[in-house]
Amino acid sequence: MFIVTSLVSAILMVVGAITSLSNIFGDGAVNLPLVVFGGVLFAVALCTLWLSVVQVIKNYFVELHTYVKREEAEIGVLEKQYEDLEKKLEVLVEKYFSHETGLLDAVKERSAEKLSALFENYPELKAMGGTKELIDKIVRLRMNISNAQISFNRSARAYNEYAQKSPYNKYVPEEMDKKINYIDLKE
Repeated sequence: MFIVTSLVSAILMVVGAITSLSNIFGDGAVNLPLVVFGGVLFAVALCTLWLSVVQVIKNYFVELHTYVKREEAEIGVLEKQYEDLEKKLEVLVEKYFSHETGLLDAVKERSAEKLSALFENYPELKAMGGTKELIDKIVRLRMNISNAQISFNRSARAYNEYAQKSPYNKYVPEEMDKKINYIDLKE
């Protein structure tokens, strides 16, 4: 409806302007079919230009929204990797704890056999776990998650600023958020 109203208004304005100009500068004889055709052609061109501008604005929203969603998905993948590494570290700590408990029990029991067996297994337990490497991976992954969250917030800010500016805010596609919430960054 908006497009039809705009088209009719544009045609009437062009016809009126051309008629007025030809009356002022001409001999009063106006070729009305030519004026109407020119007005219709101009109005169609103007509406096509306007629709193109609106489509460019909507496409920019889609691009920003897609970028934000891609970064959100990346954060999810990184957090899943982080959880998996935490579980591995938890298992490793439990092994060390059970070893230390066994060592304490052997000392209490004064069992030389158990004590020597536990001491022999201790270096193997250290080498098997790769504790240092696992902790380094967790620290790097935590930094990657923080960087991805910062990047997400930058993209969300760009989207929100564009979505709140007039006249762009009128053209946010229906299926997209009017505002994207930021991620609370934890230090």
